[in-house]
Amino acid sequence: MSVAALEGILAIDPRAARARVRQRFEAAFRGRGSRVVLFGASWLGRAALRGFRAAGMEPLAFADNNPALHGHACEGLPILAPAEAAARFGASAVFVATVFTNGPVLDQLAAMGLVHLPLSVAAWQFPEAFAVGWPAFFPEGAGPFAERIRAAFALLADAASREEFLGQLAWRSTLDRSALPAHLPPEQTYFPPDLIRLGPREVFVDCGACDGDSLRAFLAHQSEGPGTYIAIEPDEENCRKLARCQEGRPADSFRIVPVVLGEGTGKAYFTRSGGAISVLHDGGEFSPVQPLDAILEGTVPTLVKMDIEGGEGIALEGGRETLARHRPALAIASYHKPSDLWEIPLQIRDISPGYRIHLRRHSDECWEEVCYAVPGRGAT
Repeated sequence: MSVAALEGILAIDPRAARARVRQRFEAAFRGRGSRVVLFGASWLGRAALRGFRAAGMEPLAFADNNPALHGHACEGLPILAPAEAAARFGASAVFVATVFTNGPVLDQLAAMGLVHLPLSVAAWQFPEAFAVGWPAFFPEGAGPFAERIRAAFALLADAASREEFLGQLAWRSTLDRSALPAHLPPEQTYFPPDLIRLGPREVFVDCGACDGDSLRAFLAHQSEGPGTYIAIEPDEENCRKLARCQEGRPADSFRIVPVVLGEGTGKAYFTRSGGAISVLHDGGEFSPVQPLDAILEGTVPTLVKMDIEGGEGIALEGGRETLARHRPALAIASYHKPSDLWEIPLQIRDISPGYRIHLRRHSDECWEEVCYAVPGRGAT
């Protein structure tokens, strides 16, 4: 993928791009007022509901493909089967896809003949209302970040990474889905076999271990499991779930560290959800903060995964000494902040220039974008 393609994306006029997306939004809602149905009642759907309400648009209902949810309510809205939602609101409302892997839902809505939009188009119309939870959309365009973007692009070690990088920049600048290459299977998240080759004695440091979902994914790829597993997870409910994953494993091979990762030692406010979306937040509880260097003192990690809802850059800084000395393979979520796409690769380069940097995505749009850093020199 050429430098000329990159320069073309950097030259996109953000005002013209915003105008085109605005036209998409207005065309969908023409004759429908502000009537909207949210398709997907999970975390993303609830976040979208809050965004629409903040923008002064009260959704009519949720639709969802999960039969177990039908007949229930979510934050005051009924959850309907797709066919029922279409019968009640199909002629008068816009259906907005509020699931992370939204391609199949958009196809489903099109097949049903419903007027529909991806959530990203709505988020662009109300940037203040959707400011929390939509960090990957930057309607200001890529131009202001051009120097850093060019530097990151030059680091990428293979054609697939360069294609993904350009696709992300183009989509984030225009919301044109046709710019995006196909994503990898979700089940390969953090462990794509061409980049991360798991052995039986891995020292796996799972930053943002949640309830053990990444450990289960590891086991699906390498059934013997890691030789040592270090789970860093500040959410108490998740830690209780993690403890159940320890059953049958030697005590000295499994360690749960209930802290927030930072550059140094201290305290931070942290909102616990008992799920995958626990985040640093001023309204949360006071939680201990430790740097990765302190946690891993005396340990030689071979694989470090990070998915900590936007704290990845700070956590990398807090592990700089350990990562530079031992150079484990890295799998770092790179979609929580707009600049993560280029800043995470640059930060890894600064920590250790011997890494080969790759980008892979495991869901639609920007979701589950991961920067993989593999020890080794050179590029292909």
